[in-house]
Amino acid sequence: MNPENQKLLYAIAFFLGCLGALQFGEPDGTWQFIWFIVWIFIALPVLLLRLFEAASVWRQSHGIIGRLFGWIFGAFHFLFALTMLGIGVSIILWILYNLLIERQPEFKWHWFNLIPVLIMIGLGWQWLRSIFAKPLAELSDWFWIEFDDNTVFVRANPPHNESWAYKFAWADVCRVCFEDGGLSQSDCLYVWIVGQEESFMLPTDASGGSEFFIELNRRGLFPDDLMKQAIGATDGGLYCYPSLEQEK
Repeated sequence: MNPENQKLLYAIAFFLGCLGALQFGEPDGTWQFIWFIVWIFIALPVLLLRLFEAASVWRQSHGIIGRLFGWIFGAFHFLFALTMLGIGVSIILWILYNLLIERQPEFKWHWFNLIPVLIMIGLGWQWLRSIFAKPLAELSDWFWIEFDDNTVFVRANPPHNESWAYKFAWADVCRVCFEDGGLSQSDCLYVWIVGQEESFMLPTDASGGSEFFIELNRRGLFPDDLMKQAIGATDGGLYCYPSLEQEK
């Protein structure tokens, strides 16, 4: 599951959790009022933001259904952002008219009231701009790990940066560490070779990353028991072979 979909699921859970908390509070109670504020002013904007981000990724997908949902929510994104921006600008114009031209009887003004209006305009403008922003390229689209019987080849062509490449021999690998990236980041392999102090960092989400990890295990450079611990990890831990304690 890509990060945008994961964030969307978290936002949905947060939104539903706040909505559920409203149902259990005392009617007109303090906590119910607090949960309502959190639900309407935090959970709902976060949900919409994550939905818009996910929709931008869906529009780039290869599947017809994914692209269809992406364009449907993209249209909603555009109308919602345009409406927010329009309402905010209209309020500003109405305030200026009353302050500079003719004050209406119903007009009551305090400069503090300008804050939510400016927030509305800022969010509307930002969401409107984000419709046309392209999502970040997947790591597997620009980072490649390949290997043969003797050598590992690594190359990358990151967006908006210069491409680079290097290689190293299987026989020179002296230590391998696996770092669990948790739910929001890519898992990474750190590979040390003989005669070099700094390690190579190789994300498992790169093209060929999983195959490279399996090959490390097959060659005895990352044993079975440690690999089982690493694959099942969710704590962001670091698993090394040989271990750092053994070296000491």
